[in-house]
Amino acid sequence: MPRRGRALAKSARGVPESGAVVKVAGVKVGRVQAIRLEDYAAETKLAIDANLVLPSDTIASIRTEGLLGESYVLLRPGGAEDNLEDGSRIGQTEPAIDLIDLLVKYALDSAEGGGESSEGDGGGMPDLFE
Repeated sequence: MPRRGRALAKSARGVPESGAVVKVAGVKVGRVQAIRLEDYAAETKLAIDANLVLPSDTIASIRTEGLLGESYVLLRPGGAEDNLEDGSRIGQTEPAIDLIDLLVKYALDSAEGGGESSEGDGGGMPDLFE
């Protein structure tokens, strides 16, 4: 039977749907079970491999496979000596990076003269892939 964990984020933006993969170091270790509202924040319930021991200072991040791939939860174990217990909440979370917001920011910075243009592109758009 899988162990249960929970992660709380200020917003559900970018949070993978139920059934999405949970990974540690690129290896699948579980699935997202449910997402619900808890104290005006998005709580994600996780089902994690019962054999996996996670330190109490583990960080949960929302990531995507490639630029436009599927979202997943990445768990980054810390170095704490005590471990998360079954059903406990992961205390540290990082939101998903919103690609659209990032592109808009660079476009606005460029339009205001704050961005740097690539050599020879003539468009004034910053090179996001330098």
